[in-house]
Amino acid sequence: MLFFWSKVVKQSVWSARLTMLFVLFVLTGCTVCPPSNDLWSTDIADKPTQPVSAPKEKSLWEKLSEKKEEKSEQALNGSEQHTSNSNTSNNDLFDAWIWQDDAEKWLYTGRETPHAPAAQWVYEPKSIVVRLQSDELLNSYLGQPHTIMIKVLQLTDVAAISEFKGSAFGLSDLMSEKATTLSPSILKETRITIGPDQAVSTLIDREQGARYIALVAGYFDSDAKNSVRVMAIPSVKPRILPCYDSAPWPFGDPPPPTPDDVPARLKMWLTLDASAIGGLSVTAQ
Repeated sequence: MLFFWSKVVKQSVWSARLTMLFVLFVLTGCTVCPPSNDLWSTDIADKPTQPVSAPKEKSLWEKLSEKKEEKSEQALNGSEQHTSNSNTSNNDLFDAWIWQDDAEKWLYTGRETPHAPAAQWVYEPKSIVVRLQSDELLNSYLGQPHTIMIKVLQLTDVAAISEFKGSAFGLSDLMSEKATTLSPSILKETRITIGPDQAVSTLIDREQGARYIALVAGYFDSDAKNSVRVMAIPSVKPRILPCYDSAPWPFGDPPPPTPDDVPARLKMWLTLDASAIGGLSVTAQ
């Protein structure tokens, strides 16, 4: 009898130890850190990559077919979560900003437009890259090409630049004077000089509070249409998500809040024709 109870006690002790280890494992959980989405590099190619096209409107037949496929997949997997996650990853392929140079505005191809709060518009070094490519007849005057100055202006709003764009005299003042002395909404100017048939790249820090970028080219015959481009700095989704405890609540820590959206980093390709800006391509990351 004593041997029997001794065996029972030993089994109970081992069971208690295993139970304690299991409880500690559950309580400890495992910290999971999502992979970073920060793919930013200050290197800039000679030409922009092919822009992402906005998803086309699907026909009724395509929508019905997709719903039928979704139901079949749910029945096969026994869970709607897999389908939901799959759809989310597909939608992420379309979460991109496309700069429409003809209309001078951005197009967002995702479902919900990111919006960075005011606290996120802080100074960020090396967050703007500009590449200029000039024509061999750049800034022609009396049949001869000339060098040209480009100003990259960082603005808190577009009111000031709109006033200067209104006349040739305003553009002349903008090019001849230090732009930051002309309006408090102009936070910084970066000057780039380029000659005919050249390519120049410049790396720029984004100033705190800068919400817009203006590119102004000092052509001999300047006007707002051929010499100026203005764009808002868009927002993008958070690049780095916080780590979280994989143990389910209440055993693990509560899930962390979703980080705020952030200002985009920009790469710009500006082509300079003989007498006007030829085109502007931009990527926002």
